[in-house]
Amino acid sequence: MNAVFFIVSNWRWRDNGPPTSPEELAAHIPEHGEAEDPEAEEVPLGEFTVDRLREADRLNVAALKTWGLTCNQRTPDVDAIHAFLDDRYGHSTDDVDHADPLDPGTWGSN
Repeated sequence: MNAVFFIVSNWRWRDNGPPTSPEELAAHIPEHGEAEDPEAEEVPLGEFTVDRLREADRLNVAALKTWGLTCNQRTPDVDAIHAFLDDRYGHSTDDVDHADPLDPGTWGSN
């Protein structure tokens, strides 16, 4: 789901660039489980290719927060971080039973 969020955010920020302050960022990110703004521009399905989802997952250094970790590098070595998360935590392969996040019933009705 983080990869999907990464693709959506980058696509929506393509014209104006990413937010430049924490407040601006917070205004663009819904709370966990909160429905997306129905007025938000729809991202074309063609943006969600397997290659783009894999690349978005590889670049997702935010996954460190899941484990209570931080990256102190000015320019993160995303390949090393991804390898670390895979080796230490099974990030790309480990899974647990969970509700289908793409099932509309998972988040309730809008």
